[in-house]
Amino acid sequence: MDTDSNNVKNESLINGNNHIEKEEIKNHSLNEKYNKKTQLKKKKNNWEELLPSSSNWYCTSVADCNENQIYIYACKSNVSIFNIKSKKFIGELNGHTDRVTSVGFFKIFQGNNDESHKWCITGSDDKTVRIWKCNFNDDDDDGGNENKENEDDGKNIDGNEDEEENKSNIIGNKSSNYCIYYHQEHKTGITCVVASPLVSDLVLSGDKSGALVIYRTLTNHVFQIPPIIGNNISISTLTFSPNHSDLVAIGYLNGIVLIYNFVIRTTICKISAHSADVLSIIWFDSTTIQKNNIFDNNNNNNNNDNNNNNNNNNNNNNNNNNNNNNNNNNNNNNNNNNDNNEDNICQNNKIFLATCSKDKTIKIWKQVGEKIESGFTNTYQFNPSKYSVQHSSGGSGNQNDKQRVWLTLSWSPESPQYLLSNSLTADILIWDLLNFKSPPEKFQSSHQRLVFNITQIPNCSNSSGSILATTKTKNKLKNKDKQQHIKLVNKVISVSLDRQIIVWENLKAKIKIQGLGGFVYSIDTCSYSPNTFAIGCGDNTIRLWSPTENSKDVYESKTLWKGIQSKVTSLSICKDYGFSNSNLIAFGMDDGRVGVYNMNTNQSKIFPGGHKNEIYEIIWKPPQNNNNNNSNNSNNNEQQPNKLYSIGNNEIYEWDYNDFNKSFTNMTLIIQQLNSKETFSKHKTDINFNLNGDMVSIGYSDGTIDIFTSEFHFLTRIREHKKLINRVQWNHFKENEMILASASTDKKVIVYKLSKIENQNQNDTEKEKENIDSNINKDENKEEIIENLNNNNNNNNNNNNNNNNNNNNNNNNNNNNNNNNNNNNNNIIKYKIETLNQFIGHKNNVCSISWSNLDPNLLGSASADGTVQIWNIKTNEAISNMRGHDGRVFTVCWSLIDPNLLVSGGEDQTVRLWNYSIQPFKTTTESQIEKPPQPELSISLNKKIMEQQQQQQQQQQQPQQPQQPQSPIKNNQDQQNNTSPILTPISTTSSSTITTTESLPKKRPIFLLNKDIVQRQDSSQYVVPLAKYFTTNQDSNTSNEKQQEYEFGNSGSNNENSLNSKIEAIFSEKKEIINKLIQKESLELLKIDDVENYISLNSWNPSNLKQALYQVIKNGKLTGNIVSLSVQAGREIFESICNLYSQQLICIGDYHLAVSYLLMIGKVNEAIEVYRNTLLFQEAIILAKSRFPPDDPIINQLFTEWAKQTETSHPIHGIKCYLATINDQSLNSKQELLKLLSSVQTKQIIKIQSDLEQILNK
Repeated sequence: MDTDSNNVKNESLINGNNHIEKEEIKNHSLNEKYNKKTQLKKKKNNWEELLPSSSNWYCTSVADCNENQIYIYACKSNVSIFNIKSKKFIGELNGHTDRVTSVGFFKIFQGNNDESHKWCITGSDDKTVRIWKCNFNDDDDDGGNENKENEDDGKNIDGNEDEEENKSNIIGNKSSNYCIYYHQEHKTGITCVVASPLVSDLVLSGDKSGALVIYRTLTNHVFQIPPIIGNNISISTLTFSPNHSDLVAIGYLNGIVLIYNFVIRTTICKISAHSADVLSIIWFDSTTIQKNNIFDNNNNNNNNDNNNNNNNNNNNNNNNNNNNNNNNNNNNNNNNNNDNNEDNICQNNKIFLATCSKDKTIKIWKQVGEKIESGFTNTYQFNPSKYSVQHSSGGSGNQNDKQRVWLTLSWSPESPQYLLSNSLTADILIWDLLNFKSPPEKFQSSHQRLVFNITQIPNCSNSSGSILATTKTKNKLKNKDKQQHIKLVNKVISVSLDRQIIVWENLKAKIKIQGLGGFVYSIDTCSYSPNTFAIGCGDNTIRLWSPTENSKDVYESKTLWKGIQSKVTSLSICKDYGFSNSNLIAFGMDDGRVGVYNMNTNQSKIFPGGHKNEIYEIIWKPPQNNNNNNSNNSNNNEQQPNKLYSIGNNEIYEWDYNDFNKSFTNMTLIIQQLNSKETFSKHKTDINFNLNGDMVSIGYSDGTIDIFTSEFHFLTRIREHKKLINRVQWNHFKENEMILASASTDKKVIVYKLSKIENQNQNDTEKEKENIDSNINKDENKEEIIENLNNNNNNNNNNNNNNNNNNNNNNNNNNNNNNNNNNNNNNIIKYKIETLNQFIGHKNNVCSISWSNLDPNLLGSASADGTVQIWNIKTNEAISNMRGHDGRVFTVCWSLIDPNLLVSGGEDQTVRLWNYSIQPFKTTTESQIEKPPQPELSISLNKKIMEQQQQQQQQQQQPQQPQQPQSPIKNNQDQQNNTSPILTPISTTSSSTITTTESLPKKRPIFLLNKDIVQRQDSSQYVVPLAKYFTTNQDSNTSNEKQQEYEFGNSGSNNENSLNSKIEAIFSEKKEIINKLIQKESLELLKIDDVENYISLNSWNPSNLKQALYQVIKNGKLTGNIVSLSVQAGREIFESICNLYSQQLICIGDYHLAVSYLLMIGKVNEAIEVYRNTLLFQEAIILAKSRFPPDDPIINQLFTEWAKQTETSHPIHGIKCYLATINDQSLNSKQELLKLLSSVQTKQIIKIQSDLEQILNK
């Protein structure tokens, strides 16, 4: 295919529609749904700050950035949105059900009203491609685009805005960023998706099975095609041509690169590029390359070095010419200059590609000859492994492991001299395209592991190639000088396996975002470092995040990882033993082991042994008499931490911090020995000490909670929950030290108060206990009283119930208890348990609870329903509900700085900082006022074609049984008895050719709601009102009030009552009632997809026809009959409909009918282009000759293109085509013809060669 003839010529074929059509269709299909709230003020995110999830790994197109510096990247099944200007996360895209593998922005827009600049596309392993409409406004961005009024609104955090307005305008919620279209055309996981840089509504996507899906967003149509068929044909990467709107480069896992024309579904060129997976392809902009002479000098200097790397598709004649040029370069400088000029002329329209692969190579490809079909040659090969240095802090591991090898490329027309790639370790390399042999420069070291995505931020303020000096000046630069002159116009963003996202400027890291790579299981904070939260994460790390302290680098976090070899499922800071020990973090892991991390030394110690499964909770045992407020006691500075307690595998283990060589002590057996009379549940789920450290609570899987002394002597039991206890928490304040809260899988949060009562005699105590036990199931707020007897009472009871041996044992135990209970004397201590609050509101399990550190009445709960709820135990109400997590929320923790702030983390691998006082919702039951519209499923043209083929086959298979003719009278009688009349044609042919009405296509009734009006039962009730109506209306003096007293059917609702109104609507004389009847009937037709009758009915009222046509286009139901009816809506609408229908026909390959519709509206040039782009030159030429004068230049152009297309396969025909244009001096047909005669030597050409040369020379 000739590049000259294809350079942007197919834009009209693919784009097709003018600007007015796109605006009208989008306004009717999208904006009327959700633009009611666009004028409302935008509120900031409902979360204050966000520690985000890290990007998905091993995906080349996992991130993208638009001209407004909005950066999006895929993380798990979501997409995060980051504003580089304001350095803030401004939203998320939630909707996919599996890993997102590719994201991208739309590249080209039509006018200011085109909202596709707010659109982005995503592809996922869930086999869907989704198009999102995003709200990129950010109140904190004061870059000059926002007025003062908006800035003031962004600073208002007091919640003074209208509450309903807040609920419907939350950028952090799903309501602002929502999916508008999606398709499910892929049968396997999607690997890449990309938007066209030349056509505004064109999207291509590829999958693991090698299928390519064409997606037209304007008409919401999709069409699937397999470019190649075979084994190991998974598509790994896609890139559009920046100069040819119908060409795309496809990379495969088998190392093949395919240049494919998706309009005519033809492979243009197949390149055996690599020996392993093709990971990235760059298609250089030919205009920019030519303007800056990027590959000129390299083509001459490096020909000899790359002869061994030529592709199999090279042209032999081209190789010979290259060798001759190299010899001439060595012998004659003058000839070299001439050759340079010729090369510049030849490469004006040539294509250059860059590819990289798992074979650790980066290759530059150049088009051979003047046609793309001739193939590509490898002009140079970069070796990034040569410049890959293993970093001490990490790296990519073994470079020979292909599973861990990854290369990615990035190029921008604004910095055309430089090609960016990653190394095989952790560096970003800059390759100079003006000097292939120069070693690459490196970005300043910041990443510690392999980089797998590099994105350059488009810069609108600079023209293409603005950073390039003249070619001669650049070639004279030495390497040392070059290092000082390298300057990229664009900012660069990189994503790495170290879970960092770094924004680079002038090769230096400016913004660092540390992402989380696993579920967030536990969060804790300490008063000695009140700005810092310790986060236990599922990526085998502990993160230290200070969002309220570091305002400049709010997304930076310190990572603690040494010695941690499993998920951190729980952690606890040593906060009760003074400042010197506040640097200790006890943590439990997924593999059941327990360790302590020292933040000062950045080292961890792991205890030997452990639980069999993951650890649910770990806690330091506080010092005795910890009577001060929830901070630390100054006297505790002299104490040293001693004991740790962990729960996992339904057991409680005790660990000695002072002896890391010692294994655990199983407390389950000790608790049972200390409380031999009690029976405990086997499955323990949580443990927590109170403020003073003298009481400990233990939760169980059966919903019970046991209260013990600090030495694990049983005190009391609580039975309020019916299911597993997830968390128990004591209040942190002295005045509420006896208040305990619990969270359970029964979706409840319950708050209890323990009251101690002294000086009660034993008899009264026993009676009270019996009464309480008898009424335990009757009283909802029951009280449990359990006596702790002194030594004498216990001895007496034991002597009465046990034998002598048991007495001795009990006496020994009592003697031990004497040491701990000397102050009890004869007093009996009992505890009264009162249920203060029972909070019900979560829709799923409550996973965690946390008391506020600054307000004794506030309790926060995190739930598997994805929300965080704040409860007030004093007012017994829910006061705030925080939404934004995508998945279960596992943990919540309050700030020690601001009483309104708290953080939460969970399944979506994020930690979010909330201000509960400005949330728009109070409970989980409240719903958003304005919900986003449901996305529209695209129309599959493949399925429509298959359905049409199946219908045709079924019609062909149905036998036509001849029957005796029926009289017209009988047919009419049958029609009268049929509720759905069928018109039967009367024929005079023989009986052998006459068929019954069943063999003819049955037409649906056009009136569905009034189809039984003739045979309606009890129709007599309508007669009298109808008579009154008409007799009253005959009098011209009758007032309008009397005329309006009558009701007409179908003027209100569609129910049966309206059908049985006093007068049927058909008898009304008012046009508005008739119009309402038509509107309601047409909607019924649209519900059953009877679009032709729907259009026919709306054509009765031309004012409704335009809107009806938009509905049909939106539903993808456009047919030839509908197009013919659309002429009633006006010439402009008719032309638009014809244009759209012709595109639909082109997509399904019906080019001839598409041409007919284009000719119908006078678009002759467009019709010729359809044939021209589909290589149907004969039809194009005849059409042009029939419509244009004989000397029209388009005719000779078509002959020239046809000649070039056939000169190799059918040279005789090519000669005839050149002869047809011999008189056109602008086409150089004579030279091309002589060249063809000399290059192709067949018997037929040899016979006529001499005669032709004589004629041409004359």
